[in-house]
Amino acid sequence: MRKLVFNRNGSALLMSMVVLGVLCGTMTGYQYYLKRQRMINMKLTNQLIAESMVKLSTEHDSQFNYGWTTKISQSNWSVTMKNGENIKVII
Repeated sequence: MRKLVFNRNGSALLMSMVVLGVLCGTMTGYQYYLKRQRMINMKLTNQLIAESMVKLSTEHDSQFNYGWTTKISQSNWSVTMKNGENIKVII
């Protein structure tokens, strides 16, 4: 069996373990990044839906498929989504 080009003390195995560790670390970091981006996108989507609900609401309180709007003051609104999330909208 041919010996690898690396040193005789098994540095090829060590090198492959280091490369595998770097790849696993990179993938873990990338999965965390994607999870964080997904969370940010959901919050932005809910904020956009809440702002649209406020623009469509007529007077003080209105009910929509996604939740309820409540007028707090002249320019402040509170939107309660059906999933329980409260969003403040300032016009």
